[in-house]
Amino acid sequence: MANSYLEHWAGFATGNTVPDNLQRLFLAFGTSLNPQYIRSAVLGYGLSRRIMVANPSLDKNVIMAFLIVLAACDQYRQFFPTFWPAVLAGTPEQTEDNWAAVRLYMRHTPAIKPAKNTVFFMPPNVFKGQEVPLMCTTEAWHIQTTWSVEDFLRFLRVVRPSAASLRALLDFANILVRTRQAGAPVLGHPPVGQLENNQMFMVPFLTAETRAFAFTEGPLPSPVPPADDDADEPVDYGNSDDEDARMEVDPRGTPGPQAGPSSGA
Repeated sequence: MANSYLEHWAGFATGNTVPDNLQRLFLAFGTSLNPQYIRSAVLGYGLSRRIMVANPSLDKNVIMAFLIVLAACDQYRQFFPTFWPAVLAGTPEQTEDNWAAVRLYMRHTPAIKPAKNTVFFMPPNVFKGQEVPLMCTTEAWHIQTTWSVEDFLRFLRVVRPSAASLRALLDFANILVRTRQAGAPVLGHPPVGQLENNQMFMVPFLTAETRAFAFTEGPLPSPVPPADDDADEPVDYGNSDDEDARMEVDPRGTPGPQAGPSSGA
């Protein structure tokens, strides 16, 4: 498995398939893309593959949903430059990059019942009833989740990605959202109605205007079903040093992209 940016591109050059998401982004923006952003996103793609290897029984759509909620959480409250480094600094004795713990995502009981999905995509309101370019480069998807911010952060503290890994995962997740086609399922999420199957909204999601009620702290508009009156007890995700949440560390280590925020077209 590739362990660096150059190893990934060497693999692409010698026959490995370039991820569809990167191909779609390049078709829309070409050489105007920020090289640092693409470098970080490619490393994030490599980390997503590591997460799959660490969780062989986990459906890949669950991992994609995790990354999309991660992006929504960053849009809601930025992880960088201070928040996530401070979280890591507060518990330096705990291990980082506990990728096997991503399976705990499935312990999440949606606060919205009887929703079976954890991610909902909605088109920008400005385009309701209007003709939309298939590669729309002026608007971003709206995302709504069945998580609360507090519950997702409890889960993320167990996974405990390093600052460099989190930056790379966020940049790859940003591309996942930007190149998400309306007809593609995400953890059972149905196609977005009244849009072509290959419709995309390609404005950078992480820096798009935060949408109210992306998480479950407030009233939840359609298409999410209303919540029941009964509240569930918080799920115990354990902590990053629980033996059940650990995995063997690849002896080559985790790829190390720059920890600073990336930006890109």
